[in-house]
Amino acid sequence: MSCRYEIDVNGDLSSISIVFNDFDLESVGINDYDTLQYGMGTSIYNNPSGEFTGSDIPPAFVLETSSAVWFKFTSDINNFKEHRGFSLDYTIGNIK
Repeated sequence: MSCRYEIDVNGDLSSISIVFNDFDLESVGINDYDTLQYGMGTSIYNNPSGEFTGSDIPPAFVLETSSAVWFKFTSDINNFKEHRGFSLDYTIGNIK
């Protein structure tokens, strides 16, 4: 199963600040059963900028883009009741 989330900035050069409030995905050893990838552009097929898994809250980060930032959550849906998932806040600021 996978879900895609997109933050669109409508063509304006913008900074997007991402702050995770909670993060708990299934990860067992070298097998990352649940992952959250992110990247810039309007296609999830663009090269991902990064990927998170496990239960450590990722650090806050800022991306600069003139199109969009996407997130792709992928899960094998096993043990979904044992893991909380993730929660994040974002702020968009214009760059002049």
